[in-house]
Amino acid sequence: MDIGIILALLVGLTAGVLAALLIDSYHLGQKVKQANSNRNLTQQELDRTKTDMANVEKELAVAQNELKNLSRETTRREVEAAALQGKLDTAAARIEALNHNLDQVNEHLDELRRDNRALQGQLQSAHSENSLLRDNLQRLETQLEEAREENRAICQQMSVTEVEMKHLRQKLEEMREQKAEAARLRRQLSLAEDNLRAAQEEIEQLSGRIKALQAQIAITGKNPLEVIKGIGPTYAKRLNEYGIYTLEDLAQADPAAIADHIELKPWQAVYPAAWITEARALAAKINEEIQEQL
Repeated sequence: MDIGIILALLVGLTAGVLAALLIDSYHLGQKVKQANSNRNLTQQELDRTKTDMANVEKELAVAQNELKNLSRETTRREVEAAALQGKLDTAAARIEALNHNLDQVNEHLDELRRDNRALQGQLQSAHSENSLLRDNLQRLETQLEEAREENRAICQQMSVTEVEMKHLRQKLEEMREQKAEAARLRRQLSLAEDNLRAAQEEIEQLSGRIKALQAQIAITGKNPLEVIKGIGPTYAKRLNEYGIYTLEDLAQADPAAIADHIELKPWQAVYPAAWITEARALAAKINEEIQEQL
């Protein structure tokens, strides 16, 4: 075959195919447009349907709320009806009680009427008694005047009695004061007696110490404390100031207290402990001699 023919056939075939394709493309485009149009319509219809559904749901919610409100209102009305029924029952009971009370009141009214008739009879009797009471009242007024006179006389006597009572109260108060003063004097006397006994005991103790001191002085011929080795007039005086007068006092003393009181210096060769030891021995010896003399 000639190449030209083949090419022509190919060109024709290609043109036919292209023409068919163009026709199919046109029809396909029309179908796509129609499909898009249908889809848009369907979407619009779907949107309207959704809107209608939303409106229906809103209306349904409103209807449900109204139904709930109606249910609550129905319940409230039922409660009110029950309360009203209770009130009606109570009112009926009260009416029945009032009717019963009314019957009792009527009966009581009949009794009062009967009592009124009886009282009228008593009133007539009271009128007759009233005149008697007036006479009695006059007599009572006369007696009252007499009683007033007696009362005035009694008041005068009471005035005199009150004056006497006042004097008696004053005397009683004076007696109470004297009694209190006597009690105070008794307390002072008791305190003075206690002080006197204590003073006597102290005097007896001092007397015993003086006798012992006199005995020691009679034996030694000087202050009994000076017989102790190391105690001269100065230390004896300081010991006397400290309250140590006899050998017995020194024998019972504390060495440290003595050293502190006589203001003993560390460099001084003075030994209060030795004084106490010697005082004990000498006091024992003097006591033995005193016992022998007695």
